[in-house]
Amino acid sequence: ACPEHTRTPTSALSLDLVPRRFGSRMPLCCGRCVQKDVSEPSASRRTGGRVSPVGSQKELTSESNASSTLDDGEDNLSVRHTQLHVRARSEHPRYPRRVQVLDEHVPWSSSIEGYRPTDFVAKSVLENDCTVKEGGWADPAEPDREAIARRGSYEHEKRRLPVRFDELGRPLNPVGRTGMCNRGGLGKWGPNHAADPIVTRRCPDKPGTPLEVVVIKRRDTGEWAIPGGMVDAGELVSMTLRREFEEEAGNVPESERERFEDLAGRLFTEANGHEVYRGYVD
Repeated sequence: ACPEHTRTPTSALSLDLVPRRFGSRMPLCCGRCVQKDVSEPSASRRTGGRVSPVGSQKELTSESNASSTLDDGEDNLSVRHTQLHVRARSEHPRYPRRVQVLDEHVPWSSSIEGYRPTDFVAKSVLENDCTVKEGGWADPAEPDREAIARRGSYEHEKRRLPVRFDELGRPLNPVGRTGMCNRGGLGKWGPNHAADPIVTRRCPDKPGTPLEVVVIKRRDTGEWAIPGGMVDAGELVSMTLRREFEEEAGNVPESERERFEDLAGRLFTEANGHEVYRGYVD
């Protein structure tokens, strides 16, 4: 779910995932890491014998109410990229209805007369303003360009393009319009980094040892998703991957908790994994 300002999966949403039971018989021994820049489609918050976790670091993005006036860089931010929002223009049960955006109007290079995206920021984001609440995880109400630049963007780095801002100083979604502006459920202005562990194995108990992957079911939408979540300030991605996996896929009986945590600790090591993706996720 993504507003048009530059937050996770499934991917670049701020995924509010619910822990689901993780089969205690699944062996864990290998990890992989994926990183992504994600745009939040619904303007809310957040990818063998051995098992391999793949981590996904994503960057969620919000949209401004800009129609065609941009600054800081080339006018065709999205002209070099053919990617279009799909989920980022879809409805989400936790968000108000967004303005409809046709495929041809997604790129910022296209002009829409009278375009006024729905302006939405979640109450929880405002309540966690880090300048007001001690330990708050959200940026202040007004975007800080220097803070956004320090945070960095995988997607903009890949395209070798600067982060773009609207006339109000709000960072723009790198792909284009989503029909919603402001931060939605994302705490940060601009890139919101998240990480998703993709944990796979070859099942030894089934004919042909088919490949299996760990997924969770979201309570808000009922969709199946890769476990994952936001990277805390100063946190190593490898730590995020393990933390989110244990929180979202580790709903095991208390009698199995110690074994589960031991296996997860052996699984999520730098030597066990590799990055499969880094960048924007719809």
